[in-house]
Amino acid sequence: MSTSPQQPLEKAALEKTKQEEHFLEIADNYVRSRREYIATRMYHQYWDDRLHALIDPKFGRSARYLDPMCGAGLFLETPLARFDEVHACDLSAKMLDYILPEDRSQLSSCGVQDVRALPFADNHIDIVLIRGGLHHVANFLPEVFAEIFRVLKPGGQFIFSEPIDTGLIVKIIRHLMYTKTGIFEPDDERGLTVDEVKRLSDEAGFSDLFYEPFTHAAYTVIGNTDFFYPMPWLTNKTLINALIGFDEVSKKIPIWNQLCWIGNFSCRKPG
Repeated sequence: MSTSPQQPLEKAALEKTKQEEHFLEIADNYVRSRREYIATRMYHQYWDDRLHALIDPKFGRSARYLDPMCGAGLFLETPLARFDEVHACDLSAKMLDYILPEDRSQLSSCGVQDVRALPFADNHIDIVLIRGGLHHVANFLPEVFAEIFRVLKPGGQFIFSEPIDTGLIVKIIRHLMYTKTGIFEPDDERGLTVDEVKRLSDEAGFSDLFYEPFTHAAYTVIGNTDFFYPMPWLTNKTLINALIGFDEVSKKIPIWNQLCWIGNFSCRKPG
């Protein structure tokens, strides 16, 4: 039975968490570091390019693309250049205010929305891409996966990139970050595991799960400005590219992947 765009809104009320409050506090620095610091901007472009490289070539310009946890819209430039119909939403109205006017004007829709209650009919979207959002709603992941499955067309693709607990060292450091620093919300936020992602994907009905370890040393130096001190002084593009190249090589070395911070995933809705 088809679900109207209005019906999903009844499934869950918007929830405000300490993590959202934290992002409101750091929003200016969060956005500035990713838009103005050369090193951080280059690293995140590398990350963004890798995620969009996972999109099946069968999806042409007419594909419907959705970023349902878009935050400040920092990563909308790539899909807007690639697809004619791009939708974006986020739980935080203030974060949406940071979307650049030139990007907002090209969006097919943009508004405040709970990812568990998306304003789209069943089988409506071709591609859903979430970057770094799922771990903020760790307590609601089954509902999130089910909702994304619902709105995707048969054959549609779900791509996401999240903090991943690949080994004991990363797990311990992440636990300390989340519980001892006071800047995260440990009740709602945590690292995921590959086994957990596989279970969530299977239970929602997705198939063809793909996983790749992604970030290593360069992420801690120039990529994660929310925890590690950003480096606005690092402007030498040769050095920046060397750091990015180190991460690219590292993910091919099994032992280094025990120090991987992020996992990139892709799965499909059968059909």
